[in-house]
Amino acid sequence: MPAFEQILKMNLRAEIIAFLRAHPNDVESALKLGVKSCIIEHCVNPYFVRHIYNLDHKATVDRITGALKIAKDQA
Repeated sequence: MPAFEQILKMNLRAEIIAFLRAHPNDVESALKLGVKSCIIEHCVNPYFVRHIYNLDHKATVDRITGALKIAKDQA
């Protein structure tokens, strides 16, 4: 059982916040676990985005807004 799932099952009084990549699979996995809050991150360094992720500016913005839309629509 993943550690995050174990922590959620402990029913702690603390608010559990997931720190996610701006990727649909990450957002959907967190939502399936019942996470009530999340931080969605994505690198915006133009060099890194272009050479590591192979994305242009528009694709980067689309990836970020797409992940946020999934989270918002299911919240």
